[in-house]
Amino acid sequence: MSASRPRPGDPLLSVSQAAARLGVHVNTVRAWTAAGRLTAYRINERGDRRYPASEVDALLAGQGADRGANNGERPGSVEHATDALQRAREELDRARVLREVIAEMTATLDFPSLLADIVERTRTLFGADKAGVWLLGAGRQPFGTMAAAHEISDRFREAVAGLTMESDAVGVRALRERRPVWLRGAHRRGAAALSDAYGADGIRTVCMVPLVVSDRPLGVLGLYHCTDRVWPEEELELVQAFANQAAIAIQNAQLYRSVE
Repeated sequence: MSASRPRPGDPLLSVSQAAARLGVHVNTVRAWTAAGRLTAYRINERGDRRYPASEVDALLAGQGADRGANNGERPGSVEHATDALQRAREELDRARVLREVIAEMTATLDFPSLLADIVERTRTLFGADKAGVWLLGAGRQPFGTMAAAHEISDRFREAVAGLTMESDAVGVRALRERRPVWLRGAHRRGAAALSDAYGADGIRTVCMVPLVVSDRPLGVLGLYHCTDRVWPEEELELVQAFANQAAIAIQNAQLYRSVE
C-alpha cells in the first residue's frame, strides 16, 4: 500500500476492474496488494482502494521487477510476478471447473457413486496423489468409516481409525476449527499416531477439509501429495467451497437413502 499519490493521467481501477483486467479473482488482487506486488491507493475515509492502470498492466506483462522501488517497498522479480499470475489464472480456471462439477454432483443421489465422485474429482482438480472421505461415526473413535478412497493403504486406514476428537491430527483440527488445515513434511511433523503411516504411504503434504452442513460436521475430505506442496489461500478457499457443496450433496443422498 502506498501513501504517495498516483501519477497524473494514470487511470485508477477498482479492485474488481483490476481483477477483470488481470483475469484473476478479486481476493488474488487483495493478496498481491498485501504482499507488495501491486500498489493501491486509499481514496476515501471508508478505505476503498484504487489501482493505477500502469501497475496492473505491468504485472500483466510480467514486468513488475521494479515495483515498489519508488515508495520503499521491496521489489519483486519478474519471474515471481509471472509465476504468481500464472498460478492465479490456473485458480480461476479451476474455479470455473468447480462450478460445473458442483452442479453435476448435487444432482447425484446414489450414495456410493457420489462419494467416489467427490474423491476422484477433488483429487484430479487439485493434483493429489491420494484422497479419501471419512464420514463421522458414533463413539470415541469416530473415524473408522472410510466412505471412499483413492490409493489409501489398509495400514493408513487403520491408523486413522484409531484417532479420537482429542487427537492432534490435522483432520481433527480441520473439523474442530471448521476450516481446511494443511501440513508439509507430514511424515516428520504429523501426529504421532499417523507419521509412520504417512511415511509408509510416501505422503509428504496433507490437506484436510471439513465436510459441514449448518455447523453439523459430517466428516472430512483428505487430499494427499507425495511431494512437498504449498496450499495458497486461494486454493484453500476453493477446496472449502467444493467441500461445502459436497457436504450438502452427501446429506441429501443420505436422506434419500433413508426413505428408500
